[in-house]
Amino acid sequence: MSNTKANFSLLDTTRNSPNETIQSIINRLMIDAWQSNISFSAYYKMCAPLSCTYEDTRQHDIFYLISSILGIFAGLVFGIEILILIILRFIENMADNFSLIELKRTFKNVFICRNEQQIINRCHFILLIAIICLLYLATSLTLVSKTEQSRIHQICSSNFVSNDWIDYIYNTIDPFQLNYTDFRTTAIGQYQLLASLCQLSRQVLNDALSDLSTSHFIETELLSYNLLYERIQSTFKEFQMTIPNSFLNSLSAIRQTTGANMLMNMFMTSSKFQYESALAIFSVFYTRPLSYQGCNCGLSSKCVQSS
Repeated sequence: MSNTKANFSLLDTTRNSPNETIQSIINRLMIDAWQSNISFSAYYKMCAPLSCTYEDTRQHDIFYLISSILGIFAGLVFGIEILILIILRFIENMADNFSLIELKRTFKNVFICRNEQQIINRCHFILLIAIICLLYLATSLTLVSKTEQSRIHQICSSNFVSNDWIDYIYNTIDPFQLNYTDFRTTAIGQYQLLASLCQLSRQVLNDALSDLSTSHFIETELLSYNLLYERIQSTFKEFQMTIPNSFLNSLSAIRQTTGANMLMNMFMTSSKFQYESALAIFSVFYTRPLSYQGCNCGLSSKCVQSS
């Protein structure tokens, strides 16, 4: 045995129960808590209609239609005549009062400051333009919602799934000197499995969140705040139930495949080799399934027992 020492910090007991089992942690995909942020303003900004129209079906008589058409044409003709008169009067005044030289002189006077008061006025004008530009930029910026990372169980970020801890077990424990029911016999394999499950759960969760973020929420009409909240919560709860179940189904398929093919592991915890001498110089080796609390590993792939 080696005299190597290793210091590891304890898990935070305020976040999880000290008696919590690995099975219960895996059943919820090693997720401690789900957090959701529903922004009704972002939803309304994205889905609000640009305009609303309605159709009012009525049946009018012929005299109402003729009078309406004549009234529309008369109003258009009168409005066009007034607009033309205003444009002609404006062009005439511009031609009389402003020549090219006067226009150049006026343009120069705008930027020439002869006294302190004119300088102050120009500064006020420039400051006003700058404030208007800043207000426009501030209102035109797009609000970006930052998605927080999911909080995985603290054991997945602890030293128990680190390479240092696994190397420490490998260098200090000789499993061949212990009974197969001793936890230390399979400790290195179980911690390696735990590290793999943590990595797999992160990958499954990130892929599922990526698919969820790229999916579209489509409704035939704009929803109210309360109805939107209910729909999002319903979708979120369905997502919470579906992802862990798909993860557990994958693990169950692996376990059933291993059990159906009678595959042995390197620690020989499901079955072990036995031999019997058929002849004086020959021995026949065969595997014998182990039993745990009345459960035969040759008949079931779900036999468990505490170390």
